[in-house]
Amino acid sequence: MTLYPLSAFFEIAILIIAFLLMDYRAVGRFAAIGCFMFEIALLTAPQEYLIEYAGVLTSTTSSLPSALLGTLVFVMVILTYVAMANLFDWFDRDIFGRRGRS
Repeated sequence: MTLYPLSAFFEIAILIIAFLLMDYRAVGRFAAIGCFMFEIALLTAPQEYLIEYAGVLTSTTSSLPSALLGTLVFVMVILTYVAMANLFDWFDRDIFGRRGRS
């Protein structure tokens, strides 16, 4: 019996892409915010797995435990806030739109 996690691959790939986009200019930083919010949607959806047993390939779903899911969503919200602060810092503004450091 072999287990291939499909959803975990996409979750990790989008997370890596989001961290890489935080180093680019304004459009990349704005896209990183969207990636972190999309990550929350992927985490709360049922996780897909491919299972191979005796030559038959099937798909099954499983959900994350609520304690782990709550922690992961909280981390994604914090990372979204960090990405927003990074974008506002690029524009030399603070969170409230005031001019930043001069």
